[in-house]
Amino acid sequence: MEKGVSICGEMAGDTVFTRLLLGMGLRRFSMNPNNLLSVKKTSSCTATPAISKNDAAKILRCEDPEKAEKLIKILNQSEQAESQAV
Repeated sequence: MEKGVSICGEMAGDTVFTRLLLGMGLRRFSMNPNNLLSVKKTSSCTATPAISKNDAAKILRCEDPEKAEKLIKILNQSEQAESQAV
């Protein structure tokens, strides 16, 4: 039997991390109500199958914070390009 995992707090409500969290397989977020609409918009515009767990794992294994930040930006930019093309 699989156990569900949720994330609660500031990271759950920060759209910078939404795609990363989805790539990690998380689907339940708990956050400040002020962040709900922006996170919902980001997650609904995200082609979840297109985010590989390898992308998320690569970011999580990164030991250099600047490189991790750059990889997150690339992950987010790829989705923006896809949503604009549709």
